[in-house]
This record gives sequence, structure tokens and C-alpha cells, in this order.
Amino acid sequence: MEIANAFGAVAKVYDQARGALIPDYAEVYGAAVDALKPHLADGGRVLDIGAGTGAFAAELANACPNCSYVLTDISQEMLDQSKEKFAGDDRFSFLHANVVVDPLPGPFDAVISSYVIHHMSHDEKASLFARVSDQLVPGGMFVNIDQFSIGDEAGDAALRAEWLRDVRAAGVGEASLTAAIGRMDAFDQNALAQDQLQWLRAGGFPFAEIAYERYFWAVFVARK
Repeated sequence: MEIANAFGAVAKVYDQARGALIPDYAEVYGAAVDALKPHLADGGRVLDIGAGTGAFAAELANACPNCSYVLTDISQEMLDQSKEKFAGDDRFSFLHANVVVDPLPGPFDAVISSYVIHHMSHDEKASLFARVSDQLVPGGMFVNIDQFSIGDEAGDAALRAEWLRDVRAAGVGEASLTAAIGRMDAFDQNALAQDQLQWLRAGGFPFAEIAYERYFWAVFVARK
């Protein structure tokens, strides 16, 4: 698939630019981990959808060391970077899969994802949310760091301009930034935040809220 090839091509250098491309990296991942820590204090089984190089799983594993983690990605090259990162740690297993069409290997106590689901069509997002709920134990949590649109072209452009200002200030090279923008323009299908919350609730999560928001992304927290 085109998207798998695009991200696979940058897999070996992806982590180098990620922190600068996400200027609020500590805050956004911190909010996501904080939402999950009480739920996973005694351990649990966690699925990372579109795990990429394993950034979210690594942050969560530091805070919740007694959990086991299943990392899945559509890009084998990205998954290989995760395997290298967690080599020798038997808490981690890996699954090369396209979660849009492939089954999710539940049950899980929590499902996580970061900066992935906005690449799917809106119908695919809503369907995935319901399938995630189906694979969670009662009371299970889904925490999704992802992009959104505010539904206004000028407003979305202003949020992107703010982000561009901050990533350039953080020292991102123009080549890395141009590549990132190219992937965004090619693959992003950002949905309204309120629509994403509605799809979560309709999909089996009576509790769904935004725990953190900056630029054009947010931490969506849902409980089954």
C-alpha cells in the first residue's frame, strides 16, 4: 500500500525528527499516559494500533512496566524499528497487519494509538472504534492521540501555521519538514473532534472525552 511504502521509506530516521515535529511531545504523551496509569496499575494486555517505531508503547511501558504489549503496524519497516527498540524484552510482541481489514487479536485491557487513525476514511475510523470496543474487556480503555479539523479552512490553516512556527523554532530541518508535510497532504483525512467523540460513543464507549489539546491534535480518552 502507498501509505505503508511512504512511512516505511523513512522508518530508520523517523525517531530522529519525531520529537521536534511534535513540539509538545512531553505534554501530549504525558497526558495520554496519565489517563492510562490508574487503569493499568496492576498490569494488563495492551494493543498499540499503528505502533510505528514504538514511541507510545515505550512511554507507557515506562509508566506501566507490568503490562504486556502487542504492537501492530501496516509498515514492516516501521515494525522492524520497534522490534529493534524492544529487542530482548519479552513484554513486547509484534504483528504486521492492516487494522482496517485485519482482525484485532483481543481481548485487551487497553488499546492505544498515536497519530495514525486520521489516515483512514471517516467511515473506517467509526468502524475501527466499534471494533476496538469489541476487543476490550468490560471497563477497558482506548486512548488515541490523533489529529482533528475544526471544520473551517482558515482556522485549520491558522493551526498549521502555529505548528510550523514552533517546529521551525525547535530546529527541524527543512528537508524533514518538507517530507512530513508531503505525507500530511497525501494521507491526512482529519475529522472534526466532536465527530470523533460521537463515533466513539456510538461504537461502544459511553465515556469519551478530550484530555489534552494543542495545535491540530488531541488526546481522546474513551472507556467501555
